[in-house]
Amino acid sequence: MSSQETKEVLVIYEEIPEKANLYVIPKDHEVMSAVLKMSNKFVNGDELTDEQQEAFDRWLEFQQGPEGQEHKVEPPLKRDLIGLVRFGFLL
Repeated sequence: MSSQETKEVLVIYEEIPEKANLYVIPKDHEVMSAVLKMSNKFVNGDELTDEQQEAFDRWLEFQQGPEGQEHKVEPPLKRDLIGLVRFGFLL
């Protein structure tokens, strides 16, 4: 990967037990700060701080909007990624 290529992170957003959605987001995208605050946290399964709840709300706004849909991907993924973040919602 050249230094000019965008470095991307795989975000796995789970709605347990129903589904998991995959997103590939550039590491420097503004929503990544919210995503990182939610790493390995699950609404209705973990006690969230106010900051984490705000991060989750920011994620939902992004994920449900047109920009979130642009970053949504389906497997198999054939690209170089620099990281993985997993979080979600227990239904």
